Amino acid sequence: MQNVSELRNPDFSVIIFGQGSQTRSFYRNLRNDSDIELFWTGWSGPKWMKIISFIPGQAGILELKNIDRLKEIYENVGALSYCGLYYLPKNKATELIKIVKSNYWDFQSQNKILEILKGESNFFTLNTDFDYHGGERDGEIFHIDVNFGDKLNENIKRILIKLTE
Repeated sequence: MQNVSELRNPDFSVIIFGQGSQTRSFYRNLRNDSDIELFWTGWSGPKWMKIISFIPGQAGILELKNIDRLKEIYENVGALSYCGLYYLPKNKATELIKIVKSNYWDFQSQNKILEILKGESNFFTLNTDFDYHGGERDGEIFHIDVNFGDKLNENIKRILIKLTE
């Protein structure tokens, strides 16, 4: 694994936002993982489908405490779904988590995340579709978009992109 020590800045958080496809038990198990702080989990599909509890459709937002597990956790949370990775100042991470917890259904847009980061110059966001349906490329990981501040350390940018390929 790459050297990820530059990501261990106590003023920044690494947030992962899985936007559906996991089971409730998946997130229940994450609560017991000391490398993760799970802030919220909830149903991401149509409300009527929630009664069919065996269908994976849970979303969740967490902070990664052990950066060495970034690739593993990001891939597990995002499996077969859309997933976001955010490296941002702690105060902005708190704001993002609060918005997701209070109003998940209105938080589907990357634009709302970027609004939170307005005026910041040191951040990174990556949204990935882990279940990309592109004909011959079906099932491949597909990076939807990457955004970063103009003062983000180039090595951090490279590390985050490389770890999620």
